[in-house]
Amino acid sequence: MLPAFTTSAIAGREKQPTQPLYVPPVSSATSSSDGLGTKLVTIIDPVLNIKAYSITIPADWIFAGAVFPGSSCSDGPFPVFRMSSPDGLTGIKQLPRLDWSSTDNRNHPSKGGADCLLYRKEMSAADMLKYMIGVLQVEFVRDEPTPDLADIQRNTAARNTPKMSFSADKARVNEQGDRVQTNNINANPNGNGTGNWTLQENVR
Repeated sequence: MLPAFTTSAIAGREKQPTQPLYVPPVSSATSSSDGLGTKLVTIIDPVLNIKAYSITIPADWIFAGAVFPGSSCSDGPFPVFRMSSPDGLTGIKQLPRLDWSSTDNRNHPSKGGADCLLYRKEMSAADMLKYMIGVLQVEFVRDEPTPDLADIQRNTAARNTPKMSFSADKARVNEQGDRVQTNNINANPNGNGTGNWTLQENVR
């Protein structure tokens, strides 16, 4: 069984996010075995020098991870990692997050900087994934089901307030025998949409 680890959260704000300081990604991880055929690996935040993310993986798997800073439209840090079996035939990659912003309100223009994707309208997870398949230069095989999408959307909508609405989307495809999935959570204050895409590839 492959370990599951997906991050897809964003804190929506009405104020302009502060521009984060760039932190060179450091591949830093610690691990400890539980004697049950698995081990706990931890990604260290190089700025605060604390444990930032922990993942349980098979004991003999190889792991490398780093904490990346956020962007001008989503300032929260995020993990990037890769893990694989010793032979490299099975594994998971979580790629750098893609932050975006959009607006349909002339009184509140988008304030994202050059590190943000600027959308004229929201993009579905399926469309984003099709675009990324071209970027990654892999061959599309078929769409995969997302049975947990309804729960994700319901839990995300529960965060709605009179001044801010939240929505979520998710898509999965099979490409050349591997599975790739993308997740998005959108915060929409006063007509300004901000969100982020997390892209994860499962190799098996």
